[in-house]
Amino acid sequence: MMFDEFMMTTGNDEAASRMAISIVTNYIEEDIRYANAKRFSENAKDFVREIEAFIEGVTFAIPSVEIIDDTVVRNQIINCIIDDLKKVELD
Repeated sequence: MMFDEFMMTTGNDEAASRMAISIVTNYIEEDIRYANAKRFSENAKDFVREIEAFIEGVTFAIPSVEIIDDTVVRNQIINCIIDDLKKVELD
């Protein structure tokens, strides 16, 4: 389902959609999910800046997926990550 949403946002760019999902997964993988949720809860602004910088780095390294740094796609990536991390029960 997430793939289809990114396909619509990226204008059916399969490589960019897969990269967007990869970035989301990078932040919500089980082994780092709790730590990232805690970091987000403690300083959301810096956490979001980190994600934005990561996306910029990816698009610099792989220009063919530069659409993921488009404001709409970037915000979709960030929102997917944040929505998932907000579900984590913190101590």
